[in-house]
Amino acid sequence: MNTQGFIGSLDIQRRKPEVLPALLGNALLAEDELHIAMQLQFDERLPIVVSFYEYYRFLDRFVSTVLTHELAPRILVRIKMPSTIPLPGILLDARVAIFHDLEVESAELTARGLDHLCIDANFKLYSWSAGDNSFAIRFVSPRGYRLDSAALQQMQDVIDTLPANFTCVSSQQPEE
Repeated sequence: MNTQGFIGSLDIQRRKPEVLPALLGNALLAEDELHIAMQLQFDERLPIVVSFYEYYRFLDRFVSTVLTHELAPRILVRIKMPSTIPLPGILLDARVAIFHDLEVESAELTARGLDHLCIDANFKLYSWSAGDNSFAIRFVSPRGYRLDSAALQQMQDVIDTLPANFTCVSSQQPEE
């Protein structure tokens, strides 16, 4: 089995100033009391580096690149909720599956001998969410297939759009 990909974490120092559209509209909270309680839970120890909009924009670019260039036959993506903006249409492609926890699904595909790509971002997308702003993007090939340097570069070019520090990783396990 072969695993290749990238691991990293968002870095507030790499953030570029950017004006983002306000897509929230009216808050979906039924009572002002709930909105106030949510504001009071803001935790400044871990800064929010990307918003839902930016994460979804990244997913749209990344998944589009992978599918257009046929870099992986199927993709598992971590999505966090709640979000008040629509998912990118590319995530509704039949080759893409959306989960909160990817490990169980990845293990099942691996056991069935199916190559796949996992996009597992543990981003803190809003102030009261869990997350450590780390990510792992792994191409898993139970059959030992390896992505070539051009494929890895195409992925890296999209990851470079994130305000992140990351490195390329690879591991190979002997077949049982």
